[in-house]
Amino acid sequence: MDEVTKAVGSELMLKDEGLSQATTGLWTGVAGMGLAMIGPFTCYMSYLVALPCGLVSVYTSWRALEAVRGVESAAAERSMAQVGLVSGALTAAISGMMAMMFAMIAALYFAVFVFSLLTSSGS
Repeated sequence: MDEVTKAVGSELMLKDEGLSQATTGLWTGVAGMGLAMIGPFTCYMSYLVALPCGLVSVYTSWRALEAVRGVESAAAERSMAQVGLVSGALTAAISGMMAMMFAMIAALYFAVFVFSLLTSSGS
């Protein structure tokens, strides 16, 4: 047993915490990936929900990996957390790129609108 296990609690408590966090991370990552896949069919609005799902998945999966760091018998929890981490990171990256693209398009339209107002008021 290492220092983290001694300081925080027993291995069983750490495994339970890791399982809870890994399950949350895995399923929010899967839900985010599903929302990101149907994004083009929902007028790209499901990307707005997929981005927080991906970020929650990354956060909870990271917490799960930290919880079971010193426990040798937590291979299943570690695997679930790694899958949640990867799926959440992919979801956050895809949704973040789409959100950034929408923000850039909105900024472009705003700039064109302001430019047209400035050029038309002078004549």
